[in-house]
Amino acid sequence: MRSWYPCSVSIVLDVLGQWGYEVGTDNPGKAVADALAYEVDRGWLRRVRRGVYAEGTVSAGSRQRIFSLFP
Repeated sequence: MRSWYPCSVSIVLDVLGQWGYEVGTDNPGKAVADALAYEVDRGWLRRVRRGVYAEGTVSAGSRQRIFSLFP
């Protein structure tokens, strides 16, 4: 998902559901937040405030590789 504005964990969960994905845990919000925190550590996302994330810094090569996965 690419967004031009910061997104909350609940928005990410909604979009995943629209795409047909399901987070198979008792607490899907925590699972998604943990996954987003991992991306923050890599620098690909930045945490705007609690539960809200925005795009971070991604190299041009990584960006091309990531977006080539989605037609």
